[in-house]
Amino acid sequence: MTYKAILFDLDGTLLDSAVHFHSILAQLASETNLPAPSLEHVRSWASNGAAVMIEKCLKVPANSDKHQILCNRFLELYDIEVHKSCPLFHEVETLLRELSNKQIPIGIITNKGRRFYQHIEPQINPIAQIAIGITRDDVSEIKPNPEGLNICSNTLSIANEECLYIGDHQRDIEAAHNAKMPSAVANWGYLQPGDNPQQWNATHILNTPSDLLTLL
Repeated sequence: MTYKAILFDLDGTLLDSAVHFHSILAQLASETNLPAPSLEHVRSWASNGAAVMIEKCLKVPANSDKHQILCNRFLELYDIEVHKSCPLFHEVETLLRELSNKQIPIGIITNKGRRFYQHIEPQINPIAQIAIGITRDDVSEIKPNPEGLNICSNTLSIANEECLYIGDHQRDIEAAHNAKMPSAVANWGYLQPGDNPQQWNATHILNTPSDLLTLL
C-alpha cells in the first residue's frame, strides 16, 4: 500500500512531551508536599492527559477537590512550559524531513487544546511543514471518535484508505478503525503498564520512526 498522507498523534508519537509533564508534576509535588514522580513513571501515563497523570503519578484521587485544584494548576504551569522547546523523539526529525522531501502531506490530530498546540506547531514547521493540525477545539468529539481524522483527510482531499494514522495509545488505533483508515502503533511512545499493542489490530506496529520509511 502506498500512503498519500501520513497523520500523527502528537504527545508520545512526535513529541517526547513527558519531559515537560515531569517538570510540571515535580513542581506540583513540591508545592503540595507530595513525593515527586520519576520521569519513567510519568512516561507511562503521559498520553492520558493531566487528570490521569495527577491521579496516577501524584496519587491524588480523581474525585477529590484537591485533584481538581491540581488539574487547574497543571494547566497554568503548562501554559508557561509549552513555550519552551519540546524534544522530538529520536529519529522523528529525520522521518519528518524525509516525508517533506517526498512531498507527502503531514497532518496532526491531537486531543490537546489549540491554546497549547498553537505554540507547538511552529516548533515543527521549520523541519517539515504541517499541512493540517486538528485539536480538541476543532471537533465535537475527541479521539477515539474519528471526526478529527475525517476532517484531515477531507481537507487534504485524500481518501481515508490512502492515509495512515500513527499513534501510541489504543484510542488512536480505535479512531483509525472508526474512520476506516489504516493505522500504525508508535511503539516508541508512552505505552502504559499492561498495554499489548499486538491486540489493538493496527495495520502496522512501528518500533522506531524510521520503520515508517520502509512502508513508503
